[in-house]
Amino acid sequence: MEEDMKRLLFALFICFGVLLSYSADLDFFGFYQMDMIYDSSQTHMGDAVYFVKPTGGTDNDEFTFTARQTRFGFKTNTVYEDNSTLNTMFAVDFFGKNDSNISEHMRMRHAFIQYKNGSETFIMGQHNDLFSGLYPNSVDASGRLFINVGFRRPMFIYQKNSLSLAMARAYSLDAVSEALTSLAESPDFQFKYELNKKLSFSGVFGKREIPGVRTDMYGISAEYSSKNISAEIYSGEALAGYFGSIGYDIKGVEAEECSGGWLNYKKGDLSIGIGAQINDDENLAVGDRESNSMVFVSRQIKIKPDFFVIPEISYYKTGYKNASDVEDIRFSLSSRFYF
Repeated sequence: MEEDMKRLLFALFICFGVLLSYSADLDFFGFYQMDMIYDSSQTHMGDAVYFVKPTGGTDNDEFTFTARQTRFGFKTNTVYEDNSTLNTMFAVDFFGKNDSNISEHMRMRHAFIQYKNGSETFIMGQHNDLFSGLYPNSVDASGRLFINVGFRRPMFIYQKNSLSLAMARAYSLDAVSEALTSLAESPDFQFKYELNKKLSFSGVFGKREIPGVRTDMYGISAEYSSKNISAEIYSGEALAGYFGSIGYDIKGVEAEECSGGWLNYKKGDLSIGIGAQINDDENLAVGDRESNSMVFVSRQIKIKPDFFVIPEISYYKTGYKNASDVEDIRFSLSSRFYF
């Protein structure tokens, strides 16, 4: 771990040196964040909830501190004589490995080049998905995993006016080990069409495979975003690589179907959200995860212009086929300093 960190920091210093010697405008950004979290039941991935674990009839409440959401990065901006622009972005956080160590592992969030010339834009690198690009504004990012689909990955994006098209690296979730791998026979293809400034539609299609089984993957989504309200509905098959279907790509020899949606109301420093994700239970075995539902309320309290304290109360429920649902009530308090 220490050697990996040294190599990464060395590479960062080299990048910074090159950028400082370059003519582009350079902007550093980021924030420090500490989360204190109490859960009434254990969850998968801990501070970022993917699903609530079965309790087995025992008391499984837990308390944790973490600074894994701390992130930093830099942006560059270059304007050419013909008014075309070239922007870059690089950002990391500390969600790189989900283990019990208190020395957290660095993870790349973004690393991309964006070239814009007139109405056309080309983006190359690690970037947010076009498919299902919105997510609920919960402080610990659990809403992005628990009731939502879409994430980020290496991709090539072409944009013109209201239409965006992308070819992206595919990921598949092994049904036995539930380990996210890059086993897929072709790239994923994504699109997004903005009907207006508030409403857009997006989709993705590709292939998924586990040893001995290959299947189609697809997803469709409608997203709405205004000053106070954001919402999304989605449906698809084999979407575990996009954090859909609660961790199942293929069950038996069939792609696992899922659908869901959420609604997020934001006014001032207050954020309230509700949502659910449901799997088709036809191919699920007894004890498999068949649903997630979530409600949260958070408030971002300004202490100083760049320092905030964010309390949040969340309710999570995971349903299991032919077994009891498991619930978790979370109380969290986060402190965030922007720089």
